[in-house]
Amino acid sequence: RDPKLLRRASAWALANWLLDAATLWISLAAFGRLEDPVALLVAYGIANVAAVLPLTPSGLGVVETLAITLLTGFGTPRGISILGVLTWRLFNFWLPIPVGVAAYVSLRVQRGEDATLELDRIDPPPAVS
Repeated sequence: RDPKLLRRASAWALANWLLDAATLWISLAAFGRLEDPVALLVAYGIANVAAVLPLTPSGLGVVETLAITLLTGFGTPRGISILGVLTWRLFNFWLPIPVGVAAYVSLRVQRGEDATLELDRIDPPPAVS
């Protein structure tokens, strides 16, 4: 209902995707390959569309396989494709996990609660005799 808010949200979403694709480009460049931006965006886009298919959590394995295959098909040497994509996924997928866990624990401690899950506080059901 709010066009201004929609434009702002769309701009942030676009920035997120472009910066993520830039991370892939930098990861490939770190191993000596300056990929064509169009080819990179095609490989990035197709791999991320495949990530939403409910095959694996967050496209784990699917994204990597597709991105490596597509980049190799666009002329990137296979070894550089593998190293670049795995480096990108390290920053894109794996590094945020421990950061998120640390943030969760710090918020729980800051609120004065111990860092156990809520499930630990549920009383067990009564024993059936």
